Amino acid sequence: MTVPPNLKMPEGADADYVRQVERVNGFLRWARTEMQRMRKEVERLGKVRGTMPIHKGPGGIVILE
Repeated sequence: MTVPPNLKMPEGADADYVRQVERVNGFLRWARTEMQRMRKEVERLGKVRGTMPIHKGPGGIVILE
């Protein structure tokens, strides 16, 4: 799963459109940060030795019994 790049602002966009694009770009920045954090956590947990499988699910990390 990947997060798309920031939206680009067309020239001459009205203030409401600019606000919406800035809000979406803020969410995309947050999503990229969270994805990076989850990847690091999955990598860290992948180094743990044990008999329980670890799965990176859409809602986060799932440790199966």
